[in-house]
Amino acid sequence: MSHETWTDRLSAYLDGDLSPAERADVARHVEACPDCTGILAELESVVEAAFLVANADGEFDTAEQSAFRHVVVTACSGLVVERQVS
Repeated sequence: MSHETWTDRLSAYLDGDLSPAERADVARHVEACPDCTGILAELESVVEAAFLVANADGEFDTAEQSAFRHVVVTACSGLVVERQVS
């Protein structure tokens, strides 16, 4: 599996959209790959910040927060991959 494939799966990993077996595969890869460990940490920080912003004003419900989180993680995943390739 290419490294780009692993980085593409990180947002699904954070969103809980992987099967248990896929989740375990990604977790094992992240443990062994310093690049993916760093990318995952960056994505987690962005998601946490977005979640805090969404909760701060009280305007988002759980479904909207989940959708917002997915959009942010997906967008950031693409940015991180692009930055690595550049």
